[in-house]
Amino acid sequence: MELRSKQKRFYIVLFTLLIFVVGALVFFIPRIVSKDPRLDYILIEKNGEEHRMHGGETIHVSTGHSFIIKEIKTNILFNRGITTDIEGIGTDDDLNYKVEVSELVDKAIEEMLNGLKPSYTIRVKKDNRVFADAFLYIDITEDDWMDKVRALEDPKEKIDCLEKAVQLNPSSIELRIYVADLYMENGEFKKSAGLLEEVLKLDPSDKEVYKKLISIYKKTHNLDKMVQVYKELVELNPEDEILHYNLGVILEDKGRYREAISEFLEVTRINLRDFSAHAHLAYNYTKVGNLKKAIIEYKRAAKLNNKDPIIHFNLAVLYEKTGKIKASIREYEKTRALKPKDVDVLVPLSELYLKAGKYKKAIPLLKLITRSKPKDPVVWGKLGFVYSEDKKWKKAIDCYNKSVKNGSDDAVTHLNLAILYEKVNDTKKALNEYKMALKRDPSLSEAKDKIPDLSIELLRSQERN
Repeated sequence: MELRSKQKRFYIVLFTLLIFVVGALVFFIPRIVSKDPRLDYILIEKNGEEHRMHGGETIHVSTGHSFIIKEIKTNILFNRGITTDIEGIGTDDDLNYKVEVSELVDKAIEEMLNGLKPSYTIRVKKDNRVFADAFLYIDITEDDWMDKVRALEDPKEKIDCLEKAVQLNPSSIELRIYVADLYMENGEFKKSAGLLEEVLKLDPSDKEVYKKLISIYKKTHNLDKMVQVYKELVELNPEDEILHYNLGVILEDKGRYREAISEFLEVTRINLRDFSAHAHLAYNYTKVGNLKKAIIEYKRAAKLNNKDPIIHFNLAVLYEKTGKIKASIREYEKTRALKPKDVDVLVPLSELYLKAGKYKKAIPLLKLITRSKPKDPVVWGKLGFVYSEDKKWKKAIDCYNKSVKNGSDDAVTHLNLAILYEKVNDTKKALNEYKMALKRDPSLSEAKDKIPDLSIELLRSQERN
């Protein structure tokens, strides 16, 4: 029994050995006798990770990567005569040669600029004859393009490079923005705007791109485009009071007052204490003829800033237009307190004083106006009238004469002078002025009636002397 057991074990070992020998022969004999090498795989280590590549396959790498061809597996025993190299990189045999991708980026970009693909062939050779290959493809990133452009000095070269980059990277936002910035620097605003508009199609929420577009359209005075961009921005940011305000200002400049009102109302909804928004609302309400609302908004603006002369002035004008003379005078006086020598304020305020019969208040204003407008016959005439109402005959005469001297040669002025000369008992000058008045207006009955009487009186006076 023991003998049989030993024989059995012997046969089992013998059978196992036979199987091993047959397997070895099956594996080695083809490799010994084979004349046609065949690639099983290429073992590549990329950034510390191993990848098996088969013939015709492609491995992608990019900046920051490194790779090593660690092993070539073929049907040739012990890989006798087997070598590998990467086309245009490394040595004649690149097995275990470490390649840093960053060193290849510039070359890859140049090839892309020349219409070639940044792809390199991994060639597997037997006795220096290529029998299999795989491919190494360098993925050029946006940062790679940007680094390349930054290294260039000529603006035109930068733009040419980036234009190509955009063509090769149609979905790249960063590249488009960079090209657009270069166009803007070179004053090529149309091209810059075109690229930025493309960016917004890719990313409609990019606020910075909207701002760049607004800057371009502002420089090119394209208000319609500015309105369009601001409206898109407002849709993205409905609670941004600055966007509403800026859009309102542009609409106002274009004469689209009702649309401007809507935007400024949004500003006051978000921030009720926005002085400028109330002022603009008042202005736009005035433009559309809603003077009641304009007055309300100017009053709100005045409460927020009582030291703004323009607000008081505009409020005074509106009160005057709506017949509220006292209120108008009050606002003009507030304006004058802030701008005491402003003729544009003095003139309408003096007019209202005259209408209200406040002659003593009108005099100092009219005197100030004559300093700014010493050759204005109308102002001298008004000052003459005020002095005559105040019974200051000589001052009135002096003012009327200055009015005549500066071009006021109408019948009424001469008539007023004639009356004043009578007040100071200067019959000769009074008679002369009546004649001047009648000459300019033959229908002037007062002059007709006065001339005979004064003529007789003057004659008697001469006889007495």
